[in-house]
Amino acid sequence: MRVILVRFGIHLLLLFWPLFCCAQSMQGNSLAGLLFSPVNQPALAGIGGVAAILEDSEGFLWLGGESGLARFDGYQLKEYRHDAERAGSLSNHFITGLLLDAQKQLWVATGKGLNRYNPVTQTFTHFNTQSSINFIYQDSNSTLWAGFVGGGLYRYVSAEQRFERFNFAGGANEYSNDSFFTAFEDSNGDLWLGGQQGALRVNRNSAVARYYSRVNKSASQPIKVIYQDSSGVLWFGSTAGLLRFDPTSKTLENYSTAAKPAQALAQVAISAITEDADGRLWLASDGAGLFYKDVKAEYFSAYAPAGLVNRHTRALLKSRAGDLWVGHYPAGLSRLHRSSIFQHYVQGPDGEGLSNHDILSVAEDTLGQLWVGTEGGLNRININTDVITQLNTAPGVAPLPKPVIALASNASHVFMGTWPAGLSRAPVQEAAFSPYTGEHNMAAPAFIFIDSKLRTWVGLQAGLVLLAAGEKWPLGRKLSAKAALSIVETRDGNFWLGEYGRLMQLNANGELIKSYHFSPDNPAGLPDAAILAMLEDAEQNLWLATRAGAVLFNPAAQTFTRYSQADGLPSDSVNCVVEEDAQWLWFATEAGLARLNRDTGVFNLFTRKDGLAGNRYKSKTCLRLSNGELVFGSTQGLTRFNPKRLSSEQTFPAVTLTSFEVLSQGRHLNWPLQQPLAQAQSVTLPYPHSAFALTFSALNFAPQEQQYAYYLKGLEQDWTFVGTSNRATYTNLPPGQYVFRVQAASAQGAWADDGRELVIIIGAPWWGAGWLRGVLLVLLCVLGYGAWRVRKSVQKAPEQLLGGQSEAPALDPKKVAQALPKIMAGMEQDQLFLDHSLSLKSFAQHIGVNARDVSKVLNSHMHCTFLEFLSRYRVAEAKRLLLADSNNSVTDIMLKSGFNTKSAFYRVFKAECGITPSEYRAGAAKPPR
Repeated sequence: MRVILVRFGIHLLLLFWPLFCCAQSMQGNSLAGLLFSPVNQPALAGIGGVAAILEDSEGFLWLGGESGLARFDGYQLKEYRHDAERAGSLSNHFITGLLLDAQKQLWVATGKGLNRYNPVTQTFTHFNTQSSINFIYQDSNSTLWAGFVGGGLYRYVSAEQRFERFNFAGGANEYSNDSFFTAFEDSNGDLWLGGQQGALRVNRNSAVARYYSRVNKSASQPIKVIYQDSSGVLWFGSTAGLLRFDPTSKTLENYSTAAKPAQALAQVAISAITEDADGRLWLASDGAGLFYKDVKAEYFSAYAPAGLVNRHTRALLKSRAGDLWVGHYPAGLSRLHRSSIFQHYVQGPDGEGLSNHDILSVAEDTLGQLWVGTEGGLNRININTDVITQLNTAPGVAPLPKPVIALASNASHVFMGTWPAGLSRAPVQEAAFSPYTGEHNMAAPAFIFIDSKLRTWVGLQAGLVLLAAGEKWPLGRKLSAKAALSIVETRDGNFWLGEYGRLMQLNANGELIKSYHFSPDNPAGLPDAAILAMLEDAEQNLWLATRAGAVLFNPAAQTFTRYSQADGLPSDSVNCVVEEDAQWLWFATEAGLARLNRDTGVFNLFTRKDGLAGNRYKSKTCLRLSNGELVFGSTQGLTRFNPKRLSSEQTFPAVTLTSFEVLSQGRHLNWPLQQPLAQAQSVTLPYPHSAFALTFSALNFAPQEQQYAYYLKGLEQDWTFVGTSNRATYTNLPPGQYVFRVQAASAQGAWADDGRELVIIIGAPWWGAGWLRGVLLVLLCVLGYGAWRVRKSVQKAPEQLLGGQSEAPALDPKKVAQALPKIMAGMEQDQLFLDHSLSLKSFAQHIGVNARDVSKVLNSHMHCTFLEFLSRYRVAEAKRLLLADSNNSVTDIMLKSGFNTKSAFYRVFKAECGITPSEYRAGAAKPPR
């Protein structure tokens, strides 16, 4: 009886819910596509509060803190501090400003003088070390300016390598000893200086200056930052709020007074101002966080601190890539990732936006509305206006059941599945939900699916239930007893049902046609994992999202092809799949989104660093809208975007060498170079040094995602793919010249033909000098002449037997003569290369030759490894099929030619032919590299 009353109470609540429902509507976030994230670098604490950020010509970030200077390459900090025992160290560890001048030289302002950095010696030249410096600035004429505490304005005289005091003309000399905190050149070429109670405007040619006092000035409210935005407005940030220059009244007006909605900026200490790549103006404040103003907005808005280290923001930098970097106190660095195509829906700091950030289900109705189920309840988004409506109960009324774990919609109704209430539905226009009243327990449905006949399929832990179409709740039929996890309707009118380790085909009445089970005896079959989502693609293949990767099922051939992390997915845990078009498929995983190009087999990966709301995605949260846009729900919000706006061009990041260390007797030595390592073309190591280590970075500050490959020409024959590792080490190299090459993969996982090169010369010992080697060579030639004649006579017979080839030293000539024909027959006649699982061991067993002998014959007579030998035959077969078999897909041809993964197929094919299989089929062949 108690269970009946509880269920009745829930049903009654749902039935009368629209009488109490209150809709909380709000406009979508204007910062769509912009996400801050803290930089996870513990060493940042060592330099203290970050007061200045600079990007140099190579792409390194320089951070000036209260306890030192640091260069950041995305992986580690290289720190610089004052050291009284070491000449050329910083003059002081308290950094007040950074500048990269027109000659790409780094200047550092400190609490005790100015410093100019020498990147070759990694030392600093000091200027005016008895003075504390407020700022360092360079104008458009390449003149350097510096503000000394209590000492006025100084200008750098390059011919004399010194700073001299700047004297203002006329009556302005009274300001010569003032403290200036910042400088900025406006669009007219005038120099503005921030003073104690206002700003000084200086004509650099005449040295005439005019002082502009701030309105409502107080005894001590210095102007710390000056900035002119793209519309020409001059902004002044002070320790007591924001000011704006009024060109009409020629005054500095308090922005919080001039614009009433900006009262929040009153008395806020503004520490930095900049404009981002979209023209949005940003303010950093020490304690109140960030403020921003869109191009068309009249007022500033406070930015919710999501993703920031804290609200103590002291420095701003817009990088060349369009990212915004924020320096924090007492330590820390945050980064704003710019991605204009991604739009986010999240829960705001005051409860606005979505009812919760954890997205559990999505559905689109016929009215252009997007329904979103979260841990916090149900939401409705108008796709055209971006207005979000939280469907909540009125105060004093019991809340609706939540979370909303399943959603579906047809032309008339929206269906909602919750825990523990189960299934309910409402008219699309009214959102007045009524509960399911049948005999089945509909608690916690895994899915709700509306088929082409408007019937409702409900997947439950206890099985599958089919409800007939109708205005009233019909009686349902239970079709299976196992947990039903996913379903899809195919073009032939049948259905596929996904369970754990089982895939079933059902007819239109839900009757079983055939099924496929996981079998440990069939590793190429269905995986032993839950099938969380399914999709029938344009070629009528079935794609399965499982916890063991993405699986392509070809119903005609009854074959399963699995895609995993090894093939380019960000995670083996795939939760849903969406088809963009005939070329592109999207997979949502536990570690980001993956976009598969079915023509090339290459995955493009997207994470929070690319602008997504989150990285962890769940089943039932992926959707292709009727307008072609895609929607993905994560644990940190909903992302919506038009995939056609994604650039299809490959962008290959340039790699920079970040360190070169010589390894000597267990020590790591920073080797002296003739030029900065980033520009160095060669390094010479004299004897006895023959071991070294290099680190490198793509300087895109994404160490968890960036892939690298390198090889040392002169020692290695092929690239070493090292994943996200950014270090290479070589030891005990013989004397000679080597070329180290390193390259970084694109975001799509492709590799460029070029990369960073460094010539490395390992010196020989004195006894290895050229003249001595020449003398020894002559002696060895004379002494070895007789031995050579004997060796030649011994080699004569086997050379004739093998057509003039010399045998491998470690292999008997008779064995070569016997093994070589068998090796060729195994490939040419038996076509063993078509076996997906073929290995050196199984190949040797088949042809009756020892595996070691096979390897030696291939190395000495075919000049290749077994894998290279095998790949040549497979590529040759693939080329034949691509031209002769136009009805089969590239994937089918991959399997027919002996390959078992697309990544290996495309990599080997392109290495052999210089183009992809699709390009080869289209006749776009080009000479091999």
